[in-house]
Amino acid sequence: MHIPHEQFARALHQGLGRPILYARSHDTAAFADLILHACCYNPIYDRQTGVDRAPYLYELITATGAEAYFRSHILAALADPDDEMDEELLFDLALHIAQDGDGTAHTAIHTRFLDNVSSGETIRADQLIALDGNTGLCFVVEQIGAAMERAVDFTESWLPERLLDDLEAAFTDDPSVLYDPRVATFRLAVCGSPAEQRAREEAEARRRQLRDTLTSLTYEEVREAVEAKLFSVMSMSRWAQQATEQELHRAANDLLTVSDPRLLQLLIFIFVERDFPGGHRPLLPLLDRPELLLTFRAALALARFCHPELRTRALALLAQPETFEPGLILLVGNHEPSDYALLTVLAQQQTDDDALHALVWRVHELLTRAPAPEAIELLLTLYERGPCAQCRLKVVTHLVNLGALPAQLAEECRFDANADVRALVADVRG
Repeated sequence: MHIPHEQFARALHQGLGRPILYARSHDTAAFADLILHACCYNPIYDRQTGVDRAPYLYELITATGAEAYFRSHILAALADPDDEMDEELLFDLALHIAQDGDGTAHTAIHTRFLDNVSSGETIRADQLIALDGNTGLCFVVEQIGAAMERAVDFTESWLPERLLDDLEAAFTDDPSVLYDPRVATFRLAVCGSPAEQRAREEAEARRRQLRDTLTSLTYEEVREAVEAKLFSVMSMSRWAQQATEQELHRAANDLLTVSDPRLLQLLIFIFVERDFPGGHRPLLPLLDRPELLLTFRAALALARFCHPELRTRALALLAQPETFEPGLILLVGNHEPSDYALLTVLAQQQTDDDALHALVWRVHELLTRAPAPEAIELLLTLYERGPCAQCRLKVVTHLVNLGALPAQLAEECRFDANADVRALVADVRG
């Protein structure tokens, strides 16, 4: 059965197993441009999802039977990538090619790494280390150190401190490596001068002290730490879970008087974990603020309350693209049995990947609270339309739990870009 070009492109963008299944039994010459573009540019929804696309794409390349074509073009792109290419993915694919015994790929990885280092770039070192082990580790550190000695500027690049720990563990009995001048140069750049190290240690000690005494802090101390940027929102969340009612009221009173958007965005997070003492109405004006992050977090705080007024606001927010996710959050907090049908219509109508991504997250939350067979059509829609391979795990998990994962989709999931999706269906089959 032939897949239309746009459907193949979408499935590849999502990381569905469908393209690999298709390639195993059909000629994919018509899709070669799409596959090569995916390998070079990685046009996916979010590169920060933690899903490694290289094994998936390499399996697809192998399934096409045109490995030589793709290998030559991938290595050519790695040798001279343009500004829009995903160089990390190219390195990862070249690593797979080299591990299959292609010496040209091995050379290409070394050459590209050295070119990057000469320009003050370090973050592609992992593939070389994976390829050459401790020899590669030593080579990476020495080459970065040598470039620093040549006054190459690395201020815009991340210097991986862990490489020093790995080097010391690997070459404990070989001081000629550990005391090589190039390694010493790298160590100074990573760790800084003794004064810089002390300053970092003192700041970390202060953060550690705050974490260790978190439950005993007053609200005033929490706000001071927030303003000094010593507290993350997650630390505030943990403090809120243990705060006394008196301290919580102090936070609530302060929140209603604060005007600085940045501080408001932080303080409102306290009430994502604890009910706002004044009820939902004092927080409603925050939904109308222009700062989208503040609206988002206000919705999280308001979703702790159930009230017809909040459901009305949820439906109004859903009608505006910029407030779609806050609307979903409020709807989940004030859900009714008919909402699965409403959400299915929304999922079918949406063309924006951000909105579809938000739908997956909030449907997962709703199903965690109120699992129901009525959600099956919605989940199948989100499987087909959701852009994120990481979030697809939530969709497939709910379908499995409801006993509603179709056999055809279960087969696709065996080739999904998300290794956790593959593992899930393997466990179910087992």
